[in-house]
Amino acid sequence: MDTWLLHRGLHALKFFTFYKSSPSEEVSAIFEDSFFSCASQHFPIVSTRGIQNAYTVRYPDATMTAFMKRIPLVPDCVLEGSQRMVSALRSRGMLKGISFEDVIGELRERPLDEQEMLACLMWWIQSSKAHSGVEAMVTNLHRDLIDAAVLAYGENKETLIQLSKIRTFINPTGPSQQIPLDGPLPEHLFPVTLSKKLTTMDMSNCLHWTEVTILEWVKWICSPSVLLSSSSFNLDTSPPWTERVLSVLARAWPSLPPTTKEEIKSLLAERTCIPTSQGMKKPINAYFASADIFHDLPVVVLSSGAIKTPLERLLEAVGVQKHLDLQVVFNRCVRRL
Repeated sequence: MDTWLLHRGLHALKFFTFYKSSPSEEVSAIFEDSFFSCASQHFPIVSTRGIQNAYTVRYPDATMTAFMKRIPLVPDCVLEGSQRMVSALRSRGMLKGISFEDVIGELRERPLDEQEMLACLMWWIQSSKAHSGVEAMVTNLHRDLIDAAVLAYGENKETLIQLSKIRTFINPTGPSQQIPLDGPLPEHLFPVTLSKKLTTMDMSNCLHWTEVTILEWVKWICSPSVLLSSSSFNLDTSPPWTERVLSVLARAWPSLPPTTKEEIKSLLAERTCIPTSQGMKKPINAYFASADIFHDLPVVVLSSGAIKTPLERLLEAVGVQKHLDLQVVFNRCVRRL
């Protein structure tokens, strides 16, 4: 806003500021009431977005101004230079604070960048804690907020993420910390660059998100959309990526519940996710070196060399053959006779 115009607006506010009269305060009160009765519907005031009706201008809130960019606010110079007028406008309900409806309106108008979204979520977390005793109201407001919020993510803000699709996060001290962050991550995962600035308790209790599980991650990297998107992260064709995935699973395997193990086993059974001496094979078609008595079987081969115990247990659990079936041995022997 033009500095000259700003100063003129501030001068007008100061000029029409009412002070207590003496000896009777009623005189100034009557004048003030009469003055404001003439502006019951429209009272021009300087704002961060030009001259606006005071009814549409909002008193700033430090916890919200970082992401509320389009709503007209009272400038700092007016707050400092015309405190009495600002107080009079607030006491008469002509100048209100930023409401939840204002926030929703802002979120529906534009996506927020990373810093704005972080500020918005931190504001909401504090607000939901302050109203924790009114759970039904908080739940409804939370739904409205999540439905309206969109994150403009990435270096050039090229990726738009609807917050309503987010339901998980990476816990830096939980099982999900083992998931490679430079690989494909589920669409329902909140970006790690932002989640690491929030506490897991706040994300769970106030945003109703849960820690992403190893099973959810495996389902995602086995999905057709991921398998077709990049050869570097194709579980069927990329030995380096496959080895990383198997290493993560080997570390997590002992603590996984039986039902999760069975689901992961079923997912991997359909994938040629085992690097062998004869290329990528399904687990059931791959063998440990100890089973290669004929020296022509597809034996597990890893770039890291020897297969350590945790990884060996995982490979065996998902179906890699540790022993050659007796029928296969008999058939081989018959053919050689």
